Amino acid sequence: MSTYEGMPNDGHLNFAERIFTKIKNLFDTKVQTDVPTNAVFTDEKVTQTESTVNGNYEVLLSGTASTATTTEGANKSAGFRYNPDLKSVMEGTYTAASQTNAHAEGYATIASGGPSHAEGTGTCASGQNSHAEGQATCASGFASHAEGNGTRVYKEYGHAEGVATTAEDTAAHAEGAQTRANGTAAHAEGEYTTATNTSSHAEGYNTLASGIASHAEGDHTQAITYHAHAEGHYTTASGVSAHAEGYGTSARGTQAVGIGSHAEGYQTCATGEGCHSEGRNTWSLGNNSHAEGFNTHSSGYYSHAEGQNTTASGVSSHSEGAGARAIGDYSHSEGTATTVTGNYGHAEGGGTIASNTGAHAEGGGTEASGQQSHAEGDNTHATGKSAHAEGGGTEASGVSAHAEGSGTRAVADYAHSEGGGTLASGGGAHAEGTGSTASGGSAHAEGGGTAASGLQSHAEGQNTIANHKSQHVFGEYNFADTSTAGNYARGNYVEIVGNGLSSTQLSNARTLDWDGNEVLSGKLTVGAAPTNNMDVTTKQYVDTAIAESGGTDEKVTQTESNTNAYYRILFSGSANDVTHTEGAGKNSMFTVNPSIGAVTFGTRVTGSAVGEKSFAQGNNITASGPYSHAEGAQTRASGDYSHAEGGDTQASGKYSHAEGGYTTASGFYSHAEGNQTSASNFGSHAEGQGSRAEGQSSHAEGSGTTASGNYSHAEGANTIASGSNAHAEGVGTYAKSNSSHAEGYYTTASGAYSHAEGFGTKATNQNAHAEGGETTASGESAHAEGSYTVANHAAQHVFGEYNIADASAAAATERGAYVEIVGNGTSDVRSNARTLDWDGNQYIAGLQTDKNGVQSMRDITMADYKALTTAEKENGVTYNIYDDDGTYGDYSIFEVAPAYDNTKTYAVGDYCVYDFKLYKCTTAVTTAEDFDDTKWTAVKAMNEISNTKQNVSILQSRANDYIKAKKILVNCTDMTMGMSLSSYVTLDTGYKFFCWQTLGFSDGWVSDFPIYISNPLSVSGFPFWKGTLAPTCRVGFIFFEIRNDI
Repeated sequence: MSTYEGMPNDGHLNFAERIFTKIKNLFDTKVQTDVPTNAVFTDEKVTQTESTVNGNYEVLLSGTASTATTTEGANKSAGFRYNPDLKSVMEGTYTAASQTNAHAEGYATIASGGPSHAEGTGTCASGQNSHAEGQATCASGFASHAEGNGTRVYKEYGHAEGVATTAEDTAAHAEGAQTRANGTAAHAEGEYTTATNTSSHAEGYNTLASGIASHAEGDHTQAITYHAHAEGHYTTASGVSAHAEGYGTSARGTQAVGIGSHAEGYQTCATGEGCHSEGRNTWSLGNNSHAEGFNTHSSGYYSHAEGQNTTASGVSSHSEGAGARAIGDYSHSEGTATTVTGNYGHAEGGGTIASNTGAHAEGGGTEASGQQSHAEGDNTHATGKSAHAEGGGTEASGVSAHAEGSGTRAVADYAHSEGGGTLASGGGAHAEGTGSTASGGSAHAEGGGTAASGLQSHAEGQNTIANHKSQHVFGEYNFADTSTAGNYARGNYVEIVGNGLSSTQLSNARTLDWDGNEVLSGKLTVGAAPTNNMDVTTKQYVDTAIAESGGTDEKVTQTESNTNAYYRILFSGSANDVTHTEGAGKNSMFTVNPSIGAVTFGTRVTGSAVGEKSFAQGNNITASGPYSHAEGAQTRASGDYSHAEGGDTQASGKYSHAEGGYTTASGFYSHAEGNQTSASNFGSHAEGQGSRAEGQSSHAEGSGTTASGNYSHAEGANTIASGSNAHAEGVGTYAKSNSSHAEGYYTTASGAYSHAEGFGTKATNQNAHAEGGETTASGESAHAEGSYTVANHAAQHVFGEYNIADASAAAATERGAYVEIVGNGTSDVRSNARTLDWDGNQYIAGLQTDKNGVQSMRDITMADYKALTTAEKENGVTYNIYDDDGTYGDYSIFEVAPAYDNTKTYAVGDYCVYDFKLYKCTTAVTTAEDFDDTKWTAVKAMNEISNTKQNVSILQSRANDYIKAKKILVNCTDMTMGMSLSSYVTLDTGYKFFCWQTLGFSDGWVSDFPIYISNPLSVSGFPFWKGTLAPTCRVGFIFFEIRNDI
């Protein structure tokens, strides 16, 4: 029996031990105990012979049941082989069992390990107690097992099964197809998976588990470090004990890099220790940080970022919302586009900034840049240390300065400004009211347009001026103190009372100088009787004088109510019929409550609260908020500083304003006007008919409009702006997502930052734009315009009418087949006039004509071919081309020659095109030079081409830059192997043959890829990518191109 040199040791555990004992007893005793006594056979029909080569015993069978013989040699056939010394068994063909108790069966199998077992085809069991089965498998480790096709086990206790799997280390396990388990106790299953480290596990498709005790499953996942876990699609867990799951891309998938990190979702990355990242495009970089949502980043230790495009880069920082950034340590940023750069800072709302330590900014567009400063409201700025700014457009830039209201400024240290447009520019100054200015140190200005420029001065009223130290001015439009002393020193007067009418009509009612001298512009009433016509008079003197003259002052009486301390001015009778009787017949003009400064013209709601310094005018009025104002009928001003006027209006928010009919202003600084409008949020504004401003700082106007998103705007009729910063205008438009814009008639912008305009258009994806009529832009950053067009993939541009939509299976956020589509369909049949794919290939349904009227070269498509008549299919097609003189010819001048090249040389008889004219060389151009018309003669293409009526069509290349090309239709129903095509076309020098249309062959194979074909032109020379050309081509025509640009 033959031996096999160089074979590895194979084996299987314990299998042959029982069988070998039974076989040996059979041979030793030559007794067939299992054969019945009446059987024809004797024990001599089974013979035992000893091989002289290796001591194997063979069981040989001969004869038949009726003619048995014990003759050895001829007509004998081997059943199996047994080695009694090794107790090994070999059966089949070319099998070898070379170790004790080894068993080899099948074809070309080897069991060379102690009690090893090899079966199948080409298997090898060389390890002790190993087992190999299947085809070309090998089990070389102790107690290893290999089965399947091409599997390998190299070390003890390993297991490999499937196709081409490998278990390379101790106790490794590999199964599936092309898997590798080369770590101790590693496990790899699936297809192309690899587990390279101790106790690692890889399963799925093309996964890698290279860390100790790592786990990778799914598609193209990687668990690189110890205890890492990666699952899903293109995820990576590269940090110790990291976890990555979800969906990524081949460029940058979900990654968990940090120790103990966790990343899940789409394109997330967790690189810090103990960090967590989930959602899409999120990144948690800082240790123990957390990032979730869309495009969020948490790079600071212990930081947290959630929402959309948020960043938390400071230690223990927190950001949430959209575009929020928490950069300072321990900072907090929430809302839309908020930023905190200072440590311990806080920013919330929309576009707010807290840029210094402990700064706080909230509302819309506010900024707190001073240490421990506070800015709230709308577009307020607190830039000084410990400064406070609130309201709208206020500024507090001094240390510990305070600005509130609208447009107020406190620019000096410890200054205070409130109201509207006031300025406190002196240290410790106070300005309140409207347009007042306190520029002196510790000065106070209140009222309207007042100015306190003197040190510790006080100006109140309207347009009064206090310009010297400790001066008090009130009233209206006073003459300012004309003293030349500085504003830090006393002037002429300690007090001035102005009674002017305007800035051009200034006057003082009274002045009091520092010596106590008082000057009045009118009269003074005292107790003494006058002695001349310029002296003051007493009331008693005047009353007596009036009584003596027969007159009376009782036409207007003033009485005090005993029930509520109100004072009333009562009118009764007439000028000629005066009575002093109180009560019946009296008509109350107005009511004043001096204890709280409340004034009423008309009637308030019975039992309603009366606000401090409130004003009520009309019928059934409620002015219950401090400094509130209500007028009209059934109006209610319940908010602080609120204003309600008209009929059945309500102003319940602080600083709110409601006017018109049935309007409601319930938000702080809100404004509602018109009919049945509602402004319910901070800084919101609603006007028109039935409009609602529900979002913060939102605006709704028109009829039935709704602005529910923060900072949104809705106008027109029945429009809705529900996204933050969204804008809807027109009729029935809907701006649904953040920063979206919808205008026109029943358009919808539902993608973030999308834009829809026109009639019935829809922009449904991020950054999409739809315009025209009934167009749809559903791809990310897509643009659809025209009528009933559809742009359904990323960055796609579609215009025209009724286009055929891109049929690519790619997602709407990814590129489709085309970057541009021009539709020319109808409502019945959609079609495309032109398409441009991402490789620059352009397809047109008709012809192209250049500026000279020359039709450009174009592709002939299968649709073109199917549209041809039978005669055209058999004889070819000719397209008329403008000649260089403007007349019709059969060739363009660019078919005859390329454009002139000043870097080349030319021989006599060469052609070129210069300035859109065809020239023929008459004097050789031996050196590179600019075009010299003395060496060239202008010719016509028709005269230079001998065969002007060939049945040839003109090709426009996909890249639109081929200079010369021809296309022919070749009838190939009778083409055979090796047949020459010279009868169909003759190539000029420098031209090559190119086949790009679909080919179908009798063996069923179809190619729809371009295939380049070199000279000579024979079918057998076609370098097809699959198979060979069958003797007969089953298609009617093959489309070829002749090019000189390849």
